[in-house]
Amino acid sequence: MSELARRVAARYVEVNGNHLMTPVDDVYVDRHFVTLDELCVGRDETPDQVRAHMLAGRLPLPGYLRSDGVEMVPADLLDLAGRAGGIERLPAWFRSWWADQGKAAEEWRSYLSGQYVCLRSVRPGHSHTHWLDGVAPVPPRTG
Repeated sequence: MSELARRVAARYVEVNGNHLMTPVDDVYVDRHFVTLDELCVGRDETPDQVRAHMLAGRLPLPGYLRSDGVEMVPADLLDLAGRAGGIERLPAWFRSWWADQGKAAEEWRSYLSGQYVCLRSVRPGHSHTHWLDGVAPVPPRTG
């Protein structure tokens, strides 16, 4: 495990608490998410570069940490940054979808936490209250 992976895991626990995954939970997240390493296959970004963006508050934390500590993320994690014109432009682009900048900042913080785990695809232009293409049944976090 890289130093950045350890820091992301520590930040995840700091933000979301320590939620131990069961074997059933691992099967669920394996079915609906990809590992950070899988996400980066064929891309310019390396897993550690993505982790650095997570720690800098430019990309959300993983949605889950599997029982073996592997970071699980939505398959389209980097797509939103692409629509924004790059990772560095994502925070301002994301917040631009709200007239109320207080609400925009609140939604950005929620997005960064990784807790948007029920989303199949994040599309702020779709609706400010309905960001869903479809909702998967998310097992409750236990622990």
